[in-house]
Parts: sequence; structure tokens; C-alpha cells
Amino acid sequence: MELIEKTSEMVEVRLSIDELNILIKVLNKVCNTLSDSDFKARVGVHREEIMLILSSINEVVEDFNKKE
Repeated sequence: MELIEKTSEMVEVRLSIDELNILIKVLNKVCNTLSDSDFKARVGVHREEIMLILSSINEVVEDFNKKE
């Protein structure tokens, strides 16, 4: 991972495809392991927010794989 830019409201990083795949696996594990009643308390956000991030990352990886 490489830090590209950091502001008071945003961080821009560069991730390898391997790092993205790790992130996908971790987010999937979190979403599929924790119960609904524990999710917000343990993670700090609603499951739906994580699912939106996961969907965006999956799109990036799918696009990357199409180009190869």
C-alpha cells in the first residue's frame, strides 16, 4: 500500500490487486460472521455500509481482471 495524498477529510492510497483481494476477504468475513444484533456495536457502522464498500471494491477488481 502506498499513501498518495492525505487531507483532513480524505485519504488516497494505492493498493495492489493482492491487497484488494485481501480486503475483500476480510470484509466478507466480517459481514458473514457477525450477527445483526452485534454488527453495529462491534464494527461501528451498519452492515449495509460495509456491503456498499465491498461492492465498490469488487467492481474495481472485476474491471482489473477484464483488462488482463
